Amino acid sequence: MGLQISVVVVFLCMMFYFVSYEGRSRYENMGITQIEKRRISSANTRRLVALIDERDRKREMEKLNPTHRAQRLDDGLQGDIPIQDLLKGLKGFL
Repeated sequence: MGLQISVVVVFLCMMFYFVSYEGRSRYENMGITQIEKRRISSANTRRLVALIDERDRKREMEKLNPTHRAQRLDDGLQGDIPIQDLLKGLKGFL
């Protein structure tokens, strides 16, 4: 009777061990500790915050110093059509 109980207990312990093995994280298999995971996570967070700050700073600079794309009046025109001819067609809208 005592042998049967000990066999059942050993069998159940082995089953619990095998079931819990699947739930282990991949970091534990590589030997990464909880402190190292926190350092990796905080470094990643700092990197993302720096990227967001850089993007926001660039947007602010564009608002303060807008760059004009057309340097001359006829920059966007295609061909050799004079501007006066183009404006004749727009006379009714102006």
